[in-house]
Amino acid sequence: MQVRRRRDFCILRPGGDLAVFNVAEKLYQNLEILRDEGHNRICVDLNNAPIIDSSVIGTLVRFHQDFKKQSGELIIISEPNRAVEAMIAMQLGKVIRFVNSEADLY
Repeated sequence: MQVRRRRDFCILRPGGDLAVFNVAEKLYQNLEILRDEGHNRICVDLNNAPIIDSSVIGTLVRFHQDFKKQSGELIIISEPNRAVEAMIAMQLGKVIRFVNSEADLY
């Protein structure tokens, strides 16, 4: 997983298929580290993750709630794909902000 800063955001790029448990666990650990370090504006780039599982979705929702309590937010970056369409169908767009690219953050 790659983590980098862009202005006031930390951008986390998991890469690969997020339907694999090990990757979901690493996503959780990375988000936990960023939260514990005091970062509260996190973007998760899902452009390279065409498939995600329910544990990833649960992790994203949980950390979105954590960051929101710290006056922050968790944002999903992804061009439309099956994973994003599934999350939007579950109405996660009402809870978590989705953008197509980093340029759309501002």
